[in-house]
Amino acid sequence: MDSLDEVWNVLKEFYESISTTRLFLLRNKFYKMNMQEPSSMVNFLFIVKNLLGQIIRFDDVIKDEDVVVKILNVLPDSYENFMQNVLA
Repeated sequence: MDSLDEVWNVLKEFYESISTTRLFLLRNKFYKMNMQEPSSMVNFLFIVKNLLGQIIRFDDVIKDEDVVVKILNVLPDSYENFMQNVLA
């Protein structure tokens, strides 16, 4: 490496690939997440908000509609009455 530009470009490529991989892993975690039955809604929503915050730090966005659909789709059976009221 002869110049600072070359060093910068190598470092930039390295860290951009790490960022891309990290963003992929965060998005994957979001889409695979599930609410476990003993978990409270407050705790689950805190986890969702935290994960979305990490994704936003990468200048990426998951649409609000997608977040709502994801949350509603992973609610356990004990939330069936809630779901019927929300979707009515």
